[in-house]
Amino acid sequence: MGRAEDLFGRLEKDGERAIDDLVSEQQFEELFLDFKRSADGGRGTKLHQNDRLNLAKAISGFGNSEGGVVIWGVECSKTADQGDVASAKVPIENPKRYASWLEGAISACTIPPHPSVRNLAVETATSGFGFVATLIPKSYLAPHQCVKPVQYYIRAGSDFVPTPHAVLAGLFGRRPQAFVFHMWSIPEAKLARKAATVLAVEFEVGLLLGSHGPGLARDLYVNAKIFPPDKPSMAWVKVGPY
Repeated sequence: MGRAEDLFGRLEKDGERAIDDLVSEQQFEELFLDFKRSADGGRGTKLHQNDRLNLAKAISGFGNSEGGVVIWGVECSKTADQGDVASAKVPIENPKRYASWLEGAISACTIPPHPSVRNLAVETATSGFGFVATLIPKSYLAPHQCVKPVQYYIRAGSDFVPTPHAVLAGLFGRRPQAFVFHMWSIPEAKLARKAATVLAVEFEVGLLLGSHGPGLARDLYVNAKIFPPDKPSMAWVKVGPY
């Protein structure tokens, strides 16, 4: 899990309190974090065109880089010593509706579309207002080109900048990567008698390796360590069929 996912998880867990902390600490925009004030505060009948353009640039820039989070509904001001920092909350009207507008715009923002973008509505104590956080993970389908403006972006410091030619050439020429993830299951352990004075604890561990992304994963392996109790205990391992 990267920094963007960590921040998004914090917003899911703490809600408005997490945003209050970012503003009170004057959190600065950085490689993984961007603040945006909605052009119309979510009061229109659809996603404002300026917000759509900012969303497209963010999907391209974060998706082509290391991923990031956009927090909608926070004013960002430039300071002489810190740069762009969160300075005030500007809540969005009906954040759930605004999040749905963002969801509906994602597929038309870039070519190819980024399939892993998520939106989270963060409601406030004031009924009907709140914020929206957009998680844009690093994409395994990069490079992503903005539909409008027609441009490839990357995240550099606190800005989205046009992708330099050499970087873009590398993105196009990069060998497709596989993203491997694992899951496991551990059924309830059983106590078995192996001899008159020998008892054994038997348990199974099931492992499943999966992959998503355009690349093909090969030659996968798993390391497993067993730490039995002190002597005279012993451990045996039986590998089941694949």
